[in-house]
Amino acid sequence: MPNPGIAADFLEHRLYLPMVGFLVILSEIFKPKKIPILGIIALAAFSAITFTHCGVFRDRMSFWKNAAVNSPHSPLARRNLGAMYYLDGHLAEAEVEYKKALELNPNEPMAHNNLGLIYAKRGEFAEAEAEYKKELAINPLYDDALFNYGLLLDRTGRKEEAMRLWERSLEVNPDYKDLKNKRRQRI
Repeated sequence: MPNPGIAADFLEHRLYLPMVGFLVILSEIFKPKKIPILGIIALAAFSAITFTHCGVFRDRMSFWKNAAVNSPHSPLARRNLGAMYYLDGHLAEAEVEYKKALELNPNEPMAHNNLGLIYAKRGEFAEAEAEYKKELAINPLYDDALFNYGLLLDRTGRKEEAMRLWERSLEVNPDYKDLKNKRRQRI
């Protein structure tokens, strides 16, 4: 959930289009012949800014690293940077980022689930279960958390509990593909 007390620094792109209107108004106000020079200077400045900013969009990791650096109060940036580390197999770095996201917002959606994935992957089942329970306390209809918690329970021999969670997950999302595949394997 967004915190209204924290500025959303990562929304700078919403200023680009209004800036065009602002420049049109300025060009109408200042019509003398010397103004094209100011326009050229402004164009050069915006071009330089755009050129230097393009590197941020090189790949998903650079994008979210930049977002985390430039929006230090954004749990979303930290959570998504953690997800990029997780997808690249850097579990320790992912764990750090998820914990930072939770420091900024203890109810950050998906962060506890993602920590649960890390702990389960490491074989730290008690920690994983605690994280899944925290996620479901915050977001009881999160189908991925229901599915992942079910996988953990299944893996630790608690098959009946796992089946109940998976049924709940299907109630939330009847089209959940991973769960449909899991059910087919059981039949």
